[in-house]
Amino acid sequence: MALPKKIIKITLIQARGNLFNLFSNTVMPRYGITIVGTILKDHGYDVQIFVEEISPINWERVFDSDLIGFKVMSFTHNRTRELIEKIKSAKDVPIVVGGTHPTYMTDECLKFSDYVIRKEGDESLPDLINTLNSNGDLRKVLGLSYKAEGRLIHNPDRPPVQVFERNSDISLIQGYPRDSEYSLLLQRRARLLCIQTSRGCPYNCSFCPTPKMFGRRYRMRSIESVIKDIKNQMKFSNGSAILIVDNNFAADVERTKQLLRRIIDERINASFTALTRIDVSEDEELLHLFYRAGVRLLFIGLESLNDKTLKIYEKKQTRVDIEKAISTIRRHKIAVLGSFALGSDEDTKETIRDTVDFAINNDFRGLYMFSLTEFPLEGEAQIYPIYRIFQYNWDYSSGNFVIYFPKKMKPSTLQREIMDGHKKFHSKLNIVKTFLTGRRWSGWHKLYLRYMWNELHKEVERYIPYLERIEQGYYDRNEELMEDKVKDDYTNRKGVFADLRFSGQ
Repeated sequence: MALPKKIIKITLIQARGNLFNLFSNTVMPRYGITIVGTILKDHGYDVQIFVEEISPINWERVFDSDLIGFKVMSFTHNRTRELIEKIKSAKDVPIVVGGTHPTYMTDECLKFSDYVIRKEGDESLPDLINTLNSNGDLRKVLGLSYKAEGRLIHNPDRPPVQVFERNSDISLIQGYPRDSEYSLLLQRRARLLCIQTSRGCPYNCSFCPTPKMFGRRYRMRSIESVIKDIKNQMKFSNGSAILIVDNNFAADVERTKQLLRRIIDERINASFTALTRIDVSEDEELLHLFYRAGVRLLFIGLESLNDKTLKIYEKKQTRVDIEKAISTIRRHKIAVLGSFALGSDEDTKETIRDTVDFAINNDFRGLYMFSLTEFPLEGEAQIYPIYRIFQYNWDYSSGNFVIYFPKKMKPSTLQREIMDGHKKFHSKLNIVKTFLTGRRWSGWHKLYLRYMWNELHKEVERYIPYLERIEQGYYDRNEELMEDKVKDDYTNRKGVFADLRFSGQ
């Protein structure tokens, strides 16, 4: 790889997935890539950002760049690799990848990139570029992995960033639409502005990547910078739907209250969605402030209603806790988006159907049901044994596709139950009932999600025949997994495990 005399022009890219997913029609500037781009701009670099779900890539700009960076999610891995191969075939230019996926799958990503920024990139990426420009020692760049003399080099981790006050400049995102939210909705698109007020989460749920990416120490931005960020983004985008992307927005309750009071005092007219745990229901004052500040929708990772599954996930909550919490939240006129990770060794068809009925009976605004997804190419799986994974195509790693052998039902059964559950929740009847009760925006939200899930299910329906083919011979007539046979075939690379990198098509 030949380096330019000096890196000045930098292009950052967030690739789309090769398959339809829940981000496909969402106009959402990713916080990570935008804040890193802003930092580089403030360092004096010429920066442009392309998010494929928002606008096409300008290849003239790409080929004229001195360095190209990619934010990689697991389900965008293959598309990212395709784009990098296209770039490399035309120009010898440094390629850097970062994000949660490269942090976990560093060696895998170094097969097609020159540098991997592990964990947070706020300081590591500017440090790397400065080192390249000065012909410095790459070994001193913390949080960096790279190739040298035929070897993979993994420098020590960089300590978590303690100060992240900078406001993201979404004008760096090319083609960002400034249409009204209603106009976008008519186009079957939805806009969400992203605001981050904290990083890290003090919990350690077994399936969650947050502890490795951001650590368990809870770090917070100043309230002043958060308020300024909100105002700047709303002014530029002509939008007011804001997603607070903190892994756990209310981990520090008193600080969260201070921020909410400031939003109220500033008379910020926005509609906020926040990611929280059910713990927020334990503080009536917090819920009251949520409502007054415009936090009318909570995205809660409930994960399961099955107490045995919740124990596996180390969620530190029970079904009774969930029922009580949802009742309290609804009493404060705050809607719930419920997210569930289904398919644990304690899950059955009945537990999935119960989840759907619970969401309908408790009037969730949205229901997100995902299959457990792990790709432990560089380590052991945590939720289920590695020998039960049969699909290693990254395109199927969005959580919308079953990629392993569940214990108490066939893969095709789990896939169908999730698909049927979404159809039931997002049925015309359920949507009409919402509109008839006068909750206009809630009805529009469900209608939009119905469209999204219907589009996604077209991909799933093409996937089910593949599941039916590979599950043959691994389940008894009661759909109980014959685990010893699966383990034996995996060990001896027989049957479905003869080639772990097939496409699944």
